[in-house]
Amino acid sequence: MRMKTSTEDDAPRQVAATLAHYASAAGAKSYSTKYHEIPHKRLSMRTEGRLLDRALAAMGRRHATLLDMPSGPGRLYPVIAPHADFTVECDYSVEMLKLLRGVALELGRKPGLVSADCFELPFVDRAFEAVVSIRLSHHVPAEENRERYLREILRVCERDCLFTFFDHASVKNRVRRLRSLLGSSKRAKYTMRRERVEAVASECGFSWRESWPLSRLFSGHRFTWLRRREPTPPRLSGGPKPEGLDERLFARLADPGRSQGPLRAGGGRLVRADGAAYPVEDGIPVLHVARLMADGSR
Repeated sequence: MRMKTSTEDDAPRQVAATLAHYASAAGAKSYSTKYHEIPHKRLSMRTEGRLLDRALAAMGRRHATLLDMPSGPGRLYPVIAPHADFTVECDYSVEMLKLLRGVALELGRKPGLVSADCFELPFVDRAFEAVVSIRLSHHVPAEENRERYLREILRVCERDCLFTFFDHASVKNRVRRLRSLLGSSKRAKYTMRRERVEAVASECGFSWRESWPLSRLFSGHRFTWLRRREPTPPRLSGGPKPEGLDERLFARLADPGRSQGPLRAGGGRLVRADGAAYPVEDGIPVLHVARLMADGSR
């Protein structure tokens, strides 16, 4: 039986601390500014943006609806937005989404905004023609949870999914692992193997179409395009939408809990069938199961 390392034991605590940091206004702002102020981050963002644009163009169509998750503060939104008629920007952090809203307004766009957990997305099956998920999987410590996340973004994808993972077989990962064995304090990235990505995708009804490395030597990230073999449209929900919420977004929302049942507007909140409610903060639905309220009074 393999013993856990201290790094593995610390991982859940470190993830919780990171989420709490970026959920704060100061943390969201620091993430947003570093990609503009730090030279190697600016270079990485430009390279990433070009590759993202190329990968979305390879799909051969402009999508009617697209989910971008995690959206962050919108650093890649100007690249993503032209590839879809309507985007839904989803992130754990409400503060990140507020910053993104400002980026979108400067472009004359008004995307749907939702705060959610990547393991329990609050959308109906096949809700979006396309799903884009950049730089998330390598932050998820447990392998089973990286696969759980992949299954969830594929569940809400009708046709084309573009996501990144840190390739276990990459040169960058081999170097990181060697440095860890030699005593480096910098942990190795959480990786995925191509064969497991293909296997999970196949189980979910998707085929591997193409994959592009961000850099063969200096990055282990791969932009990977998966396409559903038999795309079918979603069964959208009905009913009156809450004031201020785009009807295209509301029609795709569902309870992120096990029921994945419909939601309705009530008292400025989104209410599920049993009367429990999710809050709406600054016009942004906060659809985390942990934020569920027994009724609309709190």
